[in-house]
Amino acid sequence: MEDAAFLANLINDPKIRETLGAYLLVALISANAKRNSGFHRLTRKRETHMIIEIKRGKGP
Repeated sequence: MEDAAFLANLINDPKIRETLGAYLLVALISANAKRNSGFHRLTRKRETHMIIEIKRGKGP
C-alpha cells in the first residue's frame, strides 16, 4: 500500500508528470511511426527525388 501512495504522490508532482508525459508522447509517436511507416516511405521517396534533381542540376 505504501508503494501505491508513493506512486500517487509521484504522479501528482507536476514536474514528474510533465516528464512522464513527454516520455509517453515520444514512445507513442515512435511506436506509431514504426507501425505505419507510410510517412517514412514518403519522405524517402521525396529525398530520392531531390537527389535525382540535384544530379540533373535543378536542385538548390
